Amino acid sequence: MISMTFNQDLKASTNTIITYIKETDLPWFCDTIGTDRFSANFQGDPRWPSEVLKLFPSLYLQFFGESHIENNKILIPTYNIINKRVKYLSDLERPILFHLSDNYHLNFSQKLYKYVDEYIDNYCLPCGKPGTLDHLHDWSYHFLALLFQDYCNRIREILSFVRKTANLDESSYINAVWNYYGNKRDEQGLHISKLVSKRINYKEYYYRQMANYIDVTTGRISQLLISILNGTWKQYSREFSLFFSVHKEPVKNLRKHVLYKEYRIKTQKYSFSESGGYLIRKLKIMNARLEAVS
Repeated sequence: MISMTFNQDLKASTNTIITYIKETDLPWFCDTIGTDRFSANFQGDPRWPSEVLKLFPSLYLQFFGESHIENNKILIPTYNIINKRVKYLSDLERPILFHLSDNYHLNFSQKLYKYVDEYIDNYCLPCGKPGTLDHLHDWSYHFLALLFQDYCNRIREILSFVRKTANLDESSYINAVWNYYGNKRDEQGLHISKLVSKRINYKEYYYRQMANYIDVTTGRISQLLISILNGTWKQYSREFSLFFSVHKEPVKNLRKHVLYKEYRIKTQKYSFSESGGYLIRKLKIMNARLEAVS
């Protein structure tokens, strides 16, 4: 994790941008992309969004203005500005937006329930408080997903179906077992899994999986786009296929993607031209629309 000093104008940060200044010579990048899968458990790289959007100048200017990164300083728009721009760019009547995270006082189960229910019912994805590493994480991993509103809303439809059909009995318990992939990798760069076993009630069991699905699917977009830019996309063909399945497969068939089996299920093989091409085309369309009105 990168240690940082946060230099901010508190009045301005609620409406415009916040400035982060690194206090060490460590790189911005916290490497959590392995050779076999993505991970969104840690900080990520706050330069990802600008590296992607600088290829689309009009779109870049919507969020960054003229300057974004200077040596050890990085400027990040606050959730207010992001939401305003996302609304402007979206064709949907009700897009998924950031909301300031206010769950720090809640226990773990309450946080889970709030996280999932806010996404499904209120079209909200939490954003950490400005000046925190949570804010850097949410910016690095989840911001770019908000530009793909059809994808974000499809995720909401899938989770709404899972919640509706799941056994959410808090008085009944299950011995849950799942694989956890953190940031540890072997010599080949493959992520090392850790088997986790815990006795939890059925509501927590399903909500854990739904929360993980939100985090992974919205966090995947930044990493897919970066892998396109740096030419490593071929090694993540399964990640691209899982991304595009959200668009193509019936909601009821995607229930199994949510339930701790994402990397063991058999999924339709979608080509890079379909999945990666879709991402780039969407950004080009948004950029062209902005150029047309500028």
